[in-house]
Amino acid sequence: MTTSESPIVIVISALSDELHAFTQNRGTGRKKLVWDQYTITVSNHFICKKGNFTLGNKNLLIYAADAANNMGMTEATLLATKAILSCEKYFNIKPAMLAMIGVCGGIQKDNSEGDEFIGIGDIITTDIAVHFFFGKMNRDQPGKPIFAKGTQSSLTDSPLYNHLTNFFTKGGKSLLSQIQNAYTGQSPSRNLFSHSGTIASSDLVVANEDILLQAKDVGGRKTIAVDMESYSVLKVASHFKVPGMVLKSVSDYANPDKGSESEDRYRKYAYHTSAEALYLFLKYLVEKTDFFLQKTTQV
Repeated sequence: MTTSESPIVIVISALSDELHAFTQNRGTGRKKLVWDQYTITVSNHFICKKGNFTLGNKNLLIYAADAANNMGMTEATLLATKAILSCEKYFNIKPAMLAMIGVCGGIQKDNSEGDEFIGIGDIITTDIAVHFFFGKMNRDQPGKPIFAKGTQSSLTDSPLYNHLTNFFTKGGKSLLSQIQNAYTGQSPSRNLFSHSGTIASSDLVVANEDILLQAKDVGGRKTIAVDMESYSVLKVASHFKVPGMVLKSVSDYANPDKGSESEDRYRKYAYHTSAEALYLFLKYLVEKTDFFLQKTTQV
């Protein structure tokens, strides 16, 4: 066992490319982050990348790991749990934050309801992720799921989510332009936006519009995106009493075109907007808030 006087941030993703977008030395000022391959040698050998994030006299330790391209809530649960327990066993302190980055499927606007347009690459933040496709199948209507109540993981009113909301509100168009302009590859012609709303998680890749319609109003809240991990990551964070957050970007729409060449051409751009947003958010927390003060609680 060793000790750390610096707050520890754990960053996880489902796909290796998602994590690489965060650990590569590109983007706004990220060349200052030096990453090392690292193994926390406890009972489960948590293999990750370690980065030191220093601003003035303040320092964060960042441990970043992916699920080796294994998507889904089970893999995300195992990765998040392993990361937190490894940190606690090795450093004898709780992580200051568990953050998940990566991509999700956006739910396209419904003009009749006045929905906000969600574009490819747009950043999604959520105070609640729900377990979609959970419960039992209705025998009278085969294929229509009945959702169990009480499955929501919530960040509502938490200091972390409030800081995240303020980050995007105060940064405004200038912040989003900064994120967008830091990318040098192919990107959409439209401006980048951020959206806050419910993410519905499932172990299924949702490419069926009929199923998607059922996801749009899970638990009485309007869903703006779907993925395969957010619910379980927030659930694990809540269980271990570690501040958790999800910061994902839209790489495609949950429809029959999902996975097509036209849908996937901006996937790397979505990796970037998610990763760059997290980096700048961590910088904001260190420079503008007291979030990381006294975040080295022993276990």
